Amino acid sequence: MEPQDGTAEPQGDSGEPQGGGCAPSSFTRDDRALQAGSRPAGCPPASRPAVVVAGSLNMDLVVVCRRAPEQGETVSGERFFTACGGKGANQAVAAARLGAPVAMLGCAGDDAFGDQLVAALRAEGIDTAGVRRVPGPSGVAAITVEAGGANRIVVVPGANAHFKELDAAARRCIASARVLLLQLESPLPLVEQAARVARAAGVTVILTPAPVPPDPLPPGLLEAVDWLVPNEHELWALVGGEAGPPGSGSPAEPPAPGAVGGSSVPGPGRPVAGPAAGAAGAGGTGTLEAAARRLGEGRIHVVVTLGERGCLYVPPAGAAQAIPALPVVAVDTTAAGDTFAGALAVALAEERPVEEALQFATRAAGISVTRPGAQPSMPSRAEVEAWPGPGNRGHAPPVPPR
Repeated sequence: MEPQDGTAEPQGDSGEPQGGGCAPSSFTRDDRALQAGSRPAGCPPASRPAVVVAGSLNMDLVVVCRRAPEQGETVSGERFFTACGGKGANQAVAAARLGAPVAMLGCAGDDAFGDQLVAALRAEGIDTAGVRRVPGPSGVAAITVEAGGANRIVVVPGANAHFKELDAAARRCIASARVLLLQLESPLPLVEQAARVARAAGVTVILTPAPVPPDPLPPGLLEAVDWLVPNEHELWALVGGEAGPPGSGSPAEPPAPGAVGGSSVPGPGRPVAGPAAGAAGAGGTGTLEAAARRLGEGRIHVVVTLGERGCLYVPPAGAAQAIPALPVVAVDTTAAGDTFAGALAVALAEERPVEEALQFATRAAGISVTRPGAQPSMPSRAEVEAWPGPGNRGHAPPVPPR
């Protein structure tokens, strides 16, 4: 499991990490041809990925404590460990463990962290031909995890800041995929370029808009996005309501469980009606659904992840739907959002119906919060499909990439 002494993971002769947060998953996929280095640059037709992830690779430096310190306060931690992470790499691992052929595009430093980050992706069978090694330190994320699993994260981009433009091979790789996963830990011009390449090729684009930038998202980026997957706080920040909806308190104090913008969450798969579908409130942002519709502009599928309350799906047209979370006890929520995004990408690549895709993603995210770490917590396909509930298909393999 995770190291307890504050040291990074030891490496074997191969340079791959042994044990701890960067250890290979016990889930082994049949398609071993996806091992890094087996696919030439540009993703030739014989080995195209179903999912391409363009984004960040970070080493997570995790402190587990009863509560995070207030300003000027020192508290004692209970445990420290390192784990491979970064929103991009996390989403790639989540998708790979769920059975999809995956390619990763990004940058890692020429340091020991970079070695571990790339080795961890390779151990999952992810194509890393598109991960460039650049001089300097890799990205890092300082994470505190409190009792109950809540976390606070500060990211130093490091090598991720060098991921500024797609080369020809990366553009071909994106164009060959079924789904492109994007986040905002990479420079915005790169994210927009990747989205536009995918849009031109008819590839489905999923954007996790985190961290939320200080300025509005570029219109060109939103025009190329098919799915937006913010959490509740990110949604309000993106629509200009950083303090949250009227009556909900600050981002650190979300609405009570069972409430969405002042309206009750309907049962599984049931449409949202009444005030939750209504007009904006005192702050001009109104309910969650109204905010999501404003963000989606009638074109984009918006999925607002709500932690222990599941998620709210707001389509470009038609009624919103609430998908309940799994009834689990959270240990660490660090990877929940990235697991959800990776699972959603896999389900959409398999051409599952939307509600079934959201149920699949919700189950995967729910399992991930029951154990510590980011990538170490992500479930296998067998684990997700074994969980009882609607939308399960047993252990059917993914649809082959186009």
